[in-house]
Amino acid sequence: MISVAIATLSDRSSEAFGASGSLTPLGGFVRQVYACRLDMAFVSKARTDVDFLNAKAAARQAVEQSASHADWADDDRTEWEPAPYHRVTARRLVDDQSEDALVTLIWERPHAEPDLVTRTEVLVGREGTQGWVVVREAIGSVDPTLTPPVLTPTVPPNVVQSLIDQIAFEDANRRLTSKAAVVGADGVAEIDYFVGSGRRLPVVVLSDDGTGRVTKIANGIAGRLVGLAHVFVLDGSGATVAFNEGIGVNHIVPAGGARLFWPRFNASHSKGNRHWGAPEVMNNAGRVEPAFVTEVVRTIFDAGALRIPDPPLVERLEAARIRQRIAERRAELAERELAAQAAQPVTAQQAVVTEVPRIILPIPLPETLEQKLPSIKIEADPEAATPVVAEQVEAQGRLDESEIEAWEKDLRELESVRERLARVEVDRERLRRDFDHMRDQWVARAEKGEVFAGPPKAMSLVEVVRKAELGLPNLVFLKSAVTSAQNWQFDRTDDVWNAFMSLDFLAGRWIERLMNTPFAEAAEEIGLDWASDVSEVATNKYAVDYMRKFEGRDIFLGPHVRMSGGRRLLRIYCVLDESPGPVGGLPVRRFIIGHVGKHLRDRTNND
Repeated sequence: MISVAIATLSDRSSEAFGASGSLTPLGGFVRQVYACRLDMAFVSKARTDVDFLNAKAAARQAVEQSASHADWADDDRTEWEPAPYHRVTARRLVDDQSEDALVTLIWERPHAEPDLVTRTEVLVGREGTQGWVVVREAIGSVDPTLTPPVLTPTVPPNVVQSLIDQIAFEDANRRLTSKAAVVGADGVAEIDYFVGSGRRLPVVVLSDDGTGRVTKIANGIAGRLVGLAHVFVLDGSGATVAFNEGIGVNHIVPAGGARLFWPRFNASHSKGNRHWGAPEVMNNAGRVEPAFVTEVVRTIFDAGALRIPDPPLVERLEAARIRQRIAERRAELAERELAAQAAQPVTAQQAVVTEVPRIILPIPLPETLEQKLPSIKIEADPEAATPVVAEQVEAQGRLDESEIEAWEKDLRELESVRERLARVEVDRERLRRDFDHMRDQWVARAEKGEVFAGPPKAMSLVEVVRKAELGLPNLVFLKSAVTSAQNWQFDRTDDVWNAFMSLDFLAGRWIERLMNTPFAEAAEEIGLDWASDVSEVATNKYAVDYMRKFEGRDIFLGPHVRMSGGRRLLRIYCVLDESPGPVGGLPVRRFIIGHVGKHLRDRTNND
C-alpha cells in the first residue's frame, strides 16, 4: 500500500520570479548543471533508517539555515517560503508493504542572471536495507533570447557538505569525505588497487614535490569535489615513484602535478585520463593556478550533471500509487452499487404479482384494500412513484468512473514516460560514447601541448560584481563595491567571478560555523591569494580609504583577495562581520565586500 503525505509540483515544471515575487512558468527550458549521488554506508537496517531521517533533516536545514527538522516530511505543508523570492516544495511517497520511501525537497530561488531561476532538488531514498541521496541543481529560463552563456558552477550546493558531515556515505567501500587522503610510500599499494577497482566516482591524484605546497591546496580541491570524486596526495617523491611504478608508464603522475582517473580505468590503455604538469598546478610564486582548479572541478561537475540518472524508485512508487488509487476507486464504486441495490424495497404497495386483470392505480393501495383484491395484479404508477435511490447512486457512480478514467489516463501517460525514458537512456549511452571519444581526442591534443582557449570574456568588472550581488547568497555587497568596480578596468573578469564563487562557498561555511580551520588557511586551500589584514601603515595613515558604513555603524576593510591581470592589479576588500544576535543566541555573521577595484593606499602604494 502506498501512502502519500505531501504533494509537490511536477518534476518537469520550474518557475521564474516576477517583480512582485510571484512565480511564472518557465516553459520547460531547464539545464542541469550539477548532480551527485551519495550511497549510504550499510551497517544495519536500523542505521539506514536513522540516516534516512538525518538526511531529511540536513536537506531542510540547508535550505532554511535553521535547527534540525527530523520530522519535516510528516507535517501538512506542501509549500513554503524560507526567504523572500525563495520557494520550497516537498513530497513524500512510502510503500507501506516494503517500507521503501522517497522524500523530495525542491528549492527554487533567483539566479544571478535576469530571467533565470536556480532549482536545487534533494531526493532521499530508502530501498530495503539501502539508502541514498541525490542532489541536483538546474538553471531554468523564461526567455529564449540567446544571451551570453552562463558558466557552470565550480562549488557544490551547501547541502552536499552538510550531508557528508552528518552521514556516512561510501563508494567502492571507501568513505566519502571533503578532505584529501595523504598517502606515503607505504600506502601506495592500496591506492593503486583502488584506482583500478570497480568504483563509481573518479579519482584525482596529486603529487607533492616535497615542498608541502600541493598538500596544502588538496583539501580545497577535495572540498569542491565532495561527493563527486576521491582526492589523494602522494606525499613526497618516494610515494610518487612507487605509485608510478605500479600504475604503468602511460598513467604516471608528474612530480608536483596531478592526474584525473575516470572509473573503468584500465592500465593498458594509453589515454583517457587528463594530467597536469607541475607548472600547470602551481605558479612561480608558489600559489595554485586558478585555471587548474577550475578545469578539474568543472570537468567532473559536467560529468556528474550528464551521467547521474533519475532514481528508478521515483517512477516505481509513483506508478504503484496510481494503481492503488485506481483499485481503491473501483472497490468503492462496487460497494456503492451493492448498497444501491439493497436500498430498493420491493413491497406489496409497489408491486404485487398475481393473475390478470391488471389495474393501474396512481398511488400505493392501503393494506386493507390490498387484502380484498387478491386476484388482481396491482402496480403503483411509475410516474407517481418515489424516485429510485439507485438513480442517485448511479449518477454518483458515473462521477467516480470518470475519476477512475482520469487516473487510468495518468497511468497510461506514466507508461508512455517510461518508454520515453528508455529511449533517452539509449540516447544517453550514445552521448556517453561520443563524450568518451571527444575526451580522448582532447587529451591527445593536450598531451601534444596544444593550447585551448577559455570562454569569452563577455562581462565587465562591474557586471561581474552585480551578477555576484544578485546570485551569491552568502556575500553582502556595499554600494562602494559597485562604485569601485565601475571606476576600474580589469580584463580577467572570469577569474574575478571564480573568486566570488569561492568566497561565497567559504562565507557559507563560516556563517554556518562549519569551518574547522582558520579562514585564511581555508581560503589558501581553495586557491585564493588571501591576506588576513592590511598593513599598519594602511591602518594608521590611510584609514579613511578603508572605512565604510554598514547598518549605521563604521566598519573597517581589512581582509582581502589579491589578483593580477596583465599590467593591472585588483583587490577585493572584505569584512568578516559579527554583530549581536538574539538574547542568549550566537552573534549574527555577515561576509561583507566593500571594495572591488584598485589597490587602496598602503606602505607599497600611496597613489
